[in-house]
Amino acid sequence: MMKRILEELNDKIGARGSLVITRDGIPIASTARAEFDTERVAALTQKTLAACGAMVRRLGHESVDRFYLTADSGRMIFVELESAYLVVITRLSADAEQVMLEVDSAARQIERATRITV
Repeated sequence: MMKRILEELNDKIGARGSLVITRDGIPIASTARAEFDTERVAALTQKTLAACGAMVRRLGHESVDRFYLTADSGRMIFVELESAYLVVITRLSADAEQVMLEVDSAARQIERATRITV
């Protein structure tokens, strides 16, 4: 289910890949292209968001719910889920507003799909 959501997200926005990782940096699901080492992307995500979270807390805020990393070759979008992170790798030329609408939609779908009800 989660992989299908990621594949649909990639198709809609032309993403180069997307993945969901635990807060510990362990990949749960990935549709990233072979050129991306999923383990390294997961480790980068965990370290980056941990450092950003610590900095934001020192500034008096609770957490980082969304973070963008932009480079010459593209953009990485990190979104906090209830118990994990969604990471999306896009082209730099992708329409940022449309991308975020689709990423937010995918994040909500993933959260619904992974919610355990008793």
